[in-house]
Amino acid sequence: MAKALTLTLDPTDPAAGLHNDDKIVKQILARLKRGPSTQDTLGFIYMYKEKGAKNGYRKIGRTQRLPDRRLEEWPGSVLVESWRCRRNRLAEVLIHWLLDAIRIYRYIMAMDSKTGTETLLSVWKRTGTVIPDPTYKERVRLGRDVTTKGKKKHQEWFLGDEKVMIAVIKSVTSDINMQWADIAPWTALMEAMK
Repeated sequence: MAKALTLTLDPTDPAAGLHNDDKIVKQILARLKRGPSTQDTLGFIYMYKEKGAKNGYRKIGRTQRLPDRRLEEWPGSVLVESWRCRRNRLAEVLIHWLLDAIRIYRYIMAMDSKTGTETLLSVWKRTGTVIPDPTYKERVRLGRDVTTKGKKKHQEWFLGDEKVMIAVIKSVTSDINMQWADIAPWTALMEAMK
């Protein structure tokens, strides 16, 4: 049975009790300590996956628009779930940090002109190791490029148990929504957007 995850963020030190020596993590901790910017307002955290894919790749991001509208920018994707959040930028940073161990970079290798979808090569962020998924195996079989140097990378992807990712997202968004309850409540427009 999974243990409930409780973060209870302290706005003066949101990362209290969480440790990591990674340079990027230190930058994130500094950002969290500064707190949310004036630009950080109501929005959504979303998770989506590739349509029809049976892999565990999930994209986790934020938007101030409807998650469905954001999804239109990624043809061939399916919205898994979205969460309203009072400080969506801060939430995204914290979620990405908490899930850093399962973060992957996805490099654009080719674009299908008919469908507008991208062929993505996936690499573990921490080790730089290529994930031998069907895209990688097919590119190797055909003798195509599998190097990532100079390729555009997408950094908001994670590979792992979807239930764990959802638990982290729910915990972070819930704690942030409670911590900054003084922000104006959701308007009828935001309710209609959801």
